[in-house]
Amino acid sequence: MKQKNTKKEGNADSKKDAAKSDEIDSVNTPNGASASPDKPYTEYTFEDLLKTEKMLREVKSQEERKKLFVKKLKLCCVTFDFTNVNEKDDKKQLAKEMKRQYLLELVEFIQLKFWSSDDVYEPILDMIRANLFRSLPPPIYADFDPEEDEPNFDASWPHLQFVYEFFHRFVMNADIRLIRRHVNKPFLLNVIDLFNSEDPRERDYLKMILHRIYGRCMPFRSFIRKAINNVLFPVIYENVRHNGISELLEIFGFHHQWFRFAAQGRTQTFSPKCSHSAS
Repeated sequence: MKQKNTKKEGNADSKKDAAKSDEIDSVNTPNGASASPDKPYTEYTFEDLLKTEKMLREVKSQEERKKLFVKKLKLCCVTFDFTNVNEKDDKKQLAKEMKRQYLLELVEFIQLKFWSSDDVYEPILDMIRANLFRSLPPPIYADFDPEEDEPNFDASWPHLQFVYEFFHRFVMNADIRLIRRHVNKPFLLNVIDLFNSEDPRERDYLKMILHRIYGRCMPFRSFIRKAINNVLFPVIYENVRHNGISELLEIFGFHHQWFRFAAQGRTQTFSPKCSHSAS
């Protein structure tokens, strides 16, 4: 019987192992990668989620609707611990459900254009950062076999699912000029780091989102290629395990003909090591 890996391995270790190019080393991480410990993404707490707010569709004024949209974005920056299955706090359970309802509203309204102004982009990206840019759960198994072992599903998926759907629709509908102004290199590095998640649902969303960003934002393409290369090189030359290799190769394969062979397992260089890493 396969033994579970009890060693607490964080996602930060894999970041240190990856070789970084000069361009990626020079990124100023505090400039938007994540909030500092003394500067949270929101001034709200879970108790604020217990207060009743109007639904966005009930607000007729465009300006008032945008203000409420931003407020709900900030409320959704409040995060919860889903790993405690014995949670008995009824207020926190209700707050979790209220956040889920707000996320559903945000997913619905992100496709409308009333919010598309420069001052709304940072609250949108802060909500994405607060929920997605986190330490990934440690691996369940020391030697994961996708054909034999159950995937490590993230316990916080009831919220993450809607944050990812919101992120995907945002990338598809947002003004490309404003995306390029507000999405920076530390943000993109955090997105690429998340490909090491063991949850296949999360990697599927990340693949769609990064594909859209790569396709819509030409100035980011060179940086994204270099960042993905820095994930691939340790897998190829150092036999480092990474869970998102097949998804990253699919993105490259769509945009670069020669990488399609790697994604389909037709090259001697990538396929054996990448498939071993993914498994």
